[in-house]
Amino acid sequence: MKIAFHSGSITLRGTEVATFDYAAAARRLLGVESIVLLPHYPDVEKNQVYQKFSAAFPCFTYRSAPEREDILRAQKADLFYSTKAGARDDAVSEAVPTAIHAVFLENAFHGDIYAYISSWLSKVMTHGRAEW
Repeated sequence: MKIAFHSGSITLRGTEVATFDYAAAARRLLGVESIVLLPHYPDVEKNQVYQKFSAAFPCFTYRSAPEREDILRAQKADLFYSTKAGARDDAVSEAVPTAIHAVFLENAFHGDIYAYISSWLSKVMTHGRAEW
């Protein structure tokens, strides 16, 4: 199995730390192949966090949603996974199933799977009816 872990930005904190940890754990514990996708911006390769990611995983940057879809197809990804605030955005895939891991007080269900980061957040947002 190959999981494409998506990050909307590349910084030293927040969901990027979790994305790195989840990609590493998926590889180590589940034996899956982890790749990372993120939006392209000038000099992204010089970013220290990008360098950390690319030292550990194949990383791909994209300039548009169609380009991201092409990468997912070319890489034969089985799942497109994104840890994010939870609001609906264009970070979903038509090429492969999309899993959204929501970390904030959002209930904009989208993707093929939408789960909260904790049981507490699921309880607050959906009285525990949504996955976590």
